[in-house]
Amino acid sequence: RYDGVRSLAITPAGRVFIHNYIDEIRRLRDDGQTWDTVLDDVECCGAMVARGPGEIILASPDGLYYTNDDGDTWVLWAEQKFTNVALSPNGEFVIASNHDEIFRYDFTGGLADRFEADAPVHDIETCSTGNRSAFTTTRGLLMVNDDANLAADNWRVPEARFSKGRGQSSVSFDEECNLYQGMWNGYRVWTYPDGPAIPASTKSPNHLVHPSGSHGNHIHRGTANINDILAWPGGPFIVATARGIYASEQHHNATRTPYWKTHNGGITRSTIGRKMAVSPTSGYAYLATSAATQAPKYCRKARNRRRRNFQFRRRRLGARQHYYYVFCGYS
Repeated sequence: RYDGVRSLAITPAGRVFIHNYIDEIRRLRDDGQTWDTVLDDVECCGAMVARGPGEIILASPDGLYYTNDDGDTWVLWAEQKFTNVALSPNGEFVIASNHDEIFRYDFTGGLADRFEADAPVHDIETCSTGNRSAFTTTRGLLMVNDDANLAADNWRVPEARFSKGRGQSSVSFDEECNLYQGMWNGYRVWTYPDGPAIPASTKSPNHLVHPSGSHGNHIHRGTANINDILAWPGGPFIVATARGIYASEQHHNATRTPYWKTHNGGITRSTIGRKMAVSPTSGYAYLATSAATQAPKYCRKARNRRRRNFQFRRRRLGARQHYYYVFCGYS
């Protein structure tokens, strides 16, 4: 276990790499007990993706880096403030986002083309078994690309509901290239290749699968932002969120009462789940997390209402007491 990790990648040979909050790129040497720092002073945080054995592409605010020898040496391809990275489906190109632009590079580090997203790009991912890639923005836009080379002129919106939203969202794929868009307190699925969407409704809140129910008005419930989803066709579904880790065997467990019973379970509700990946050699699922190991505690306080005279006090007698919540330490 190593806390304070924003991104991770696993090579086909099973080698795990992470980028942590103290600007280090670390490599797992064994079963999780020994880590080597292979690159330091690389500003956090961006994203990482693996290609072949020993190959890692790192996107960070310091630039786009590449290694083909398990992290022993690194080459700087481009010196820009990159935030996300993904491979083309055929593995011959890399796409990396810098604010509201997506750049496509070949494996000499040469720039092939670029695409303007009209909003800051929040997440990019490619289906590992097909020809579909997708990205999301901080304004709710989701676009897909079915070109094996990820040429810039092939990006499109799959359906009108994905053209806008209220905030950032994440994108994930299962083995059948079904797309999972993680949003605030819920997610939706775009079934490969051309739908339908799950849930089918376009009306809030029924347009999302809610891992812990739709509890927007309660301080102690809800997932907040969903950062990543690890899913298999037909289930199970593991959801990494800003308020813990959730899992279920079926979608419908979350769309009807009593919702998922594990809303206070998972890792802890103080742990922010950032990214998940499965090792192709061991089959273990790795989870990148950040946050304290203690959960913040909020205490209820009665609102103090001063009365100026006895007559006012009598008129208010029997009125409903009002409360508010304040931070009062850690549990």
